[in-house]
Amino acid sequence: MNNVLSLDIEKFLCLLGYLPVEQGWTASLEKRCIHLRRTGVETIYSPLTAVYYAYTGKELHRGSFLQEEFNEALKCPWWDTLEISYAWTACDCGKNYSRTLRNRMLQVLELPKE
Repeated sequence: MNNVLSLDIEKFLCLLGYLPVEQGWTASLEKRCIHLRRTGVETIYSPLTAVYYAYTGKELHRGSFLQEEFNEALKCPWWDTLEISYAWTACDCGKNYSRTLRNRMLQVLELPKE
């Protein structure tokens, strides 16, 4: 993928929608969380870690909403990373959750909207 100078939510959605086909990405909903997998790999990716892997080629699975590596590598503001995290987990426990963003992520991944 091309070098991304400053990733925001719109650019994130674009990258998510164009994960490399040759890597065999598939998306599913499991317990309301959006999960992505690559053909031949047992690792389950979140939308954030899938975009990170597609962009950097590095695995990132720290289990944190605020992933420093993601912010540093893709120059994505922490508040956008947090909003994306809340949307992919369907965590509607605060002002950071955006059902609109969640539905856009589901649409990009060709999953049913909520």
